[in-house]
Amino acid sequence: MLDNELQQVKYALLQRFPALDLSDVLPMGDRVVKHYGKDVSDRSSLLQIFRTNLGYAGCATPLTEVSKGQFQPALNSRLFWEDIPYGLCILKNMAEMLGNFPTPRIDFMIRWHQQYMGVEFLNPDGQLNARELWRTGAPNKYGIHSLEDLVSTSLPKEMRNYRHPRSRI
Repeated sequence: MLDNELQQVKYALLQRFPALDLSDVLPMGDRVVKHYGKDVSDRSSLLQIFRTNLGYAGCATPLTEVSKGQFQPALNSRLFWEDIPYGLCILKNMAEMLGNFPTPRIDFMIRWHQQYMGVEFLNPDGQLNARELWRTGAPNKYGIHSLEDLVSTSLPKEMRNYRHPRSRI
């Protein structure tokens, strides 16, 4: 599951920087329940959390009818154009800074979307395409090329170079 990869990146960052506060980076189901509370009537699974969340009742997935009764995602929708460059590309860049941390599901989603977007965010070798970083919110776009630089504004100065004794990173 895509959410598992997000949590794995989170835990790898916490292993390297234990003082980093990532308490708001919750698993998807927990995050939705935290924000929508009683609007979620069935919390038995992630699917049910999404299905029974009254906050999503009026939200439809943007679709385009391509032929009678056949639909595809609306390629011009905000959801389609923002979630990859300002979501998954950021996570992918963080995973690269962790030492090419494996992200097969993130890679799959980026590749699937980029074929419709006409933008090669991910090279065939599985790395972010430096020529397209300007289109993303990836840390490398802003000159941030190390984990230390990435977290430097979030940690007290004395904790920035701390290495956990059991850290493999």
